[in-house]
Amino acid sequence: MKLSADPNHDLNWSISNVPAETLWELDFQFSVLNDPALFSAHALAVETFAQKFPEASKVALYRGSLDILHKLMPAEDVVEAASFFGEYLHRLAAFLPERITPYCLFEDHGAFSAGRAAQLMSKDRFWHLALVLEELLSPVGILLPQDAYCTAPVLTQLDQWMVPRVIPELRLNEMWHGLEELIVVEEGISPQGRRMLKGFEAAGGKIRSRGI
Repeated sequence: MKLSADPNHDLNWSISNVPAETLWELDFQFSVLNDPALFSAHALAVETFAQKFPEASKVALYRGSLDILHKLMPAEDVVEAASFFGEYLHRLAAFLPERITPYCLFEDHGAFSAGRAAQLMSKDRFWHLALVLEELLSPVGILLPQDAYCTAPVLTQLDQWMVPRVIPELRLNEMWHGLEELIVVEEGISPQGRRMLKGFEAAGGKIRSRGI
């Protein structure tokens, strides 16, 4: 259920008899992220939504293409733009009550390759937001390197071996539940990551190593 939430809207939504499990979507028509007045308007829309729909349990603060990053910060590094967008959505999510789960749903990769898209959509950037409608419980995952290790050759390897379940290196210890096998690109592993991988193996996990 999409609701217009751009700064020009009066937020006078009149909808009733909507099932509690409905996924709501606030359409902010994002244009820039560095305008305090715009953020205040967006935050007001979030607060108003929570008040008007006490039965709501989940809401998408963004739903659309990953190309939004080019629109929001066209002159900036795209990785920086992704981090800034994640921080912005987290700030908006802070205005929601605990009963409502905030989502950020990237429906396509846009112009980005699979590896770069995985880097930009990293759960590490959107930790407090749900990125998929249903939790991915595949027993096989791929380790996403930290940004400093996402070189062009490493991203090319990620393109070739990408699987739906992506585990950011820094979140491995928190996200390996149900994981039996992990694909890793050797050149993309940090010293800290190697220590965590040893822990994963000690817990019974299998490492499938790929090199450049």
